[in-house]
Amino acid sequence: MKAMILAAGFGTRLRPLTFSRPKALVPIANRPLLEYAISYLASFGVCEIMVNAHHLWEQIQGYLETQPLKQVKTHISIEREILGTGGALKKVDEFWGEGPFVVFNVDVLTNVDLHSVLNSHKESGALATLVLHHHPLYNLVETNRRGEIVAFHSTPSEDMLAFTGIHVISPEILQLIPSNRYSSIIDCYRNAISLGLPIKGHICQGIKWLDVGTIDSYVQANRARVKSNRFLIGNGTKLAGSAKHRGRGVIGNNCSIGKGAILEDSILWDNVTVREGVKVIRSIVTDNKIVEQDLVDHVI
Repeated sequence: MKAMILAAGFGTRLRPLTFSRPKALVPIANRPLLEYAISYLASFGVCEIMVNAHHLWEQIQGYLETQPLKQVKTHISIEREILGTGGALKKVDEFWGEGPFVVFNVDVLTNVDLHSVLNSHKESGALATLVLHHHPLYNLVETNRRGEIVAFHSTPSEDMLAFTGIHVISPEILQLIPSNRYSSIIDCYRNAISLGLPIKGHICQGIKWLDVGTIDSYVQANRARVKSNRFLIGNGTKLAGSAKHRGRGVIGNNCSIGKGAILEDSILWDNVTVREGVKVIRSIVTDNKIVEQDLVDHVI
């Protein structure tokens, strides 16, 4: 089975984290988001993945050349101009073959049972099956009693459902997507619905789902992967004997924490130096920074 991981965005809501790394490579507990996405798809039998990329695409290409799951074959589709999800799928239409494939947002962390979604898609005969759940902030998808999607709205409602960013798509839908230009997949779905073609919703309840698209959700994702009152410490990192860490946080690889330094509820990326006696509290420090004065509630 094949899949596409959508990774071409600028990561605007995550700035300044995405100034130096593309969103796909922003680390969660010292592993890039893209690694979580590949691992998730591989666990359900996906063996070949296309990753679209635009912002800082060279870094994504470099990661894919060394990514650790060697049983999964990965490819990159470089978009010189962002094409939207529909345009991204159409650009590589020769990649898909004849069977249904999965489309997955790189910034989603979830435990959705993809086998169940695939079975639902195959049984329904739909052109696309979108995984939906209840999330008040994002409840924009209207379905009928048969589980068919009938509309996509711009204002959330308790009577509707939220799209998780996970789709299973039959390749026939590519015929509805224009070539060589930007195309929204939601507009494609709207067009299919207007033509009477089936677009289904697979409704999940009680799932874990997090859109790692903001600084707050980024911190939440890291904290969820670190035990209470613990720090995850990367390879090659050195802490002076009198340095202390409190609360829950992450220290990346090859960092240096000086004498008397205090880290509290913070996230440090790779190659960070914290000078002697400096406090880093509820802050995020990105790659290669030297911290020479106290940081409180700050992102650098």
